[in-house]
Amino acid sequence: MTNMANQTDRRSRRAVVRDGVLALVTLFVVGALVMVPRIQRNLGREANVQLADAGIDARIDFHGQDGTLRCVDQLDDPSAAQAVVAQVRGVRSVSVDVSCLVPAATLPPDTTSVAPTTTVPASTTVAPTTTVVPTTTVVPTTSTVDPVVDAVASLVLVEGRISVSGSVSSRAQRQLLLDAARLAVGADNVDLQMSVDGSVVIDDATVDALVGLVGAMVAPLVDGTVGWGPNGVFGTGTATDAASKAAFEQAVGDVGGIVEVQVRPVATAADAASMQDTLNAMVATEPFVFAKGGITVAPEQFALLHRVAGVAKTFAGVTVEVQGYTDSEGDPGRNLTLSEQRAKAVAEALVAVGVPSANITSKGFGETGLITDDNGVEIPETSRRVVFGVTVSN
Repeated sequence: MTNMANQTDRRSRRAVVRDGVLALVTLFVVGALVMVPRIQRNLGREANVQLADAGIDARIDFHGQDGTLRCVDQLDDPSAAQAVVAQVRGVRSVSVDVSCLVPAATLPPDTTSVAPTTTVPASTTVAPTTTVVPTTTVVPTTSTVDPVVDAVASLVLVEGRISVSGSVSSRAQRQLLLDAARLAVGADNVDLQMSVDGSVVIDDATVDALVGLVGAMVAPLVDGTVGWGPNGVFGTGTATDAASKAAFEQAVGDVGGIVEVQVRPVATAADAASMQDTLNAMVATEPFVFAKGGITVAPEQFALLHRVAGVAKTFAGVTVEVQGYTDSEGDPGRNLTLSEQRAKAVAEALVAVGVPSANITSKGFGETGLITDDNGVEIPETSRRVVFGVTVSN
């Protein structure tokens, strides 16, 4: 009897230790979900203050405790900027983006007066004051100038990303265009290739017009270009539907620009299958992440939303189903509801950034699609996911 009592006592102690360890692990995981975004924000805020105080024209973005320096102009001494950021308590590593290493064109003293770089007009409709452009809203068939090929400055939208290219007269003008692109699709989706060239004569009103057109381009177009060249301001691209085409044409027409827009093609079954593969490859690499029990898309995933939307609106005639899954923890009924709410949140967010609502649906599958390892053991963090199914519409 004594041996049995001792064995029971040992089992009880092991159970207490096991439960204690599980509780600590759970507390750690929940804490991490709450604290990591906060740590990123705090590190970014403090590091950018230190860069500004040191007179370094750069900013830094954090993923966890790892930062990446990004610049408008080449840094004379990137290592000095890294050292400034590395001194901030909590920073683990600092890398340098290529934007800090590629030299811009030499610029003479800049005396141009421009709007503050922290303000990005959302829908400026001021026509250029020093360039004469046709008032027609179609490219003349007799024109020998291709507005895109011959552009001096342009912003090109492809799959939710914007490339800022060409040349402008001043750093302030370039900053306005860069800010407009970042505001439209997220900083991580902007590729800066624009140089500053004092010999380029582009007035501030034209730049303001382009700023407004960047915002007018992103939601209605699948892909497109807004820019300025020999024939003045222009806008081209592929719209999601006739209404979106008309809206973009109106925006370009309001600033006296030339516009050429077509409507996106209708998908084949092969197109739908390719779109599904592309979307699921994207979220496999960078998944939509929800806080434990949460049903809202985090602001930090704004850039991911635009990349997904850029693919999801490529073709007409498809249904993109956002499919939500959970792990097996908790009540199955609650998990089903949670998966439905998360899928719906992603679908609504995609509609908000330009995917036509007629093309998108959502459905929750709860814990019915668990992901397991080679031994059949569930991988909870992988089971909690949003994926896509794409079919040709009936």
